[in-house]
Amino acid sequence: MSKVSLALESDSFFQSFWERILGELPAAAEEWSRRVNELNSWEEKNLLTGERPSPDALARHRKIVDRLMFLGQLFAFITTHAEFPDRDTAEMVFATQYQLREKLEAFHHPMAEDQAEQVLKEVFPEP
Repeated sequence: MSKVSLALESDSFFQSFWERILGELPAAAEEWSRRVNELNSWEEKNLLTGERPSPDALARHRKIVDRLMFLGQLFAFITTHAEFPDRDTAEMVFATQYQLREKLEAFHHPMAEDQAEQVLKEVFPEP
């Protein structure tokens, strides 16, 4: 048997990678999550101007959100593993993913005007 196959079969080989992930992932996930604040600022300047956003601005937004969501999926894959010990990081990843899904829905699948009016009437009925 070669040395390579022995290393791959070793528990210490996998343990060292797992420990490296555990050591680096929380900081990386926190940095990723903070990017949503940057996205909020970008949205204010480019999408929430009082005018209908341009197709270019919406396309750029979609690309940013898609990329952030992809990274979130990677973080979620690890943080939802039964042996991942950092619940705070796992919860932050879950909350950030939720925010990103809400942004995607709000800007790229908005409610129709008649639906919005109906919701307002139900929530704030006229006396």
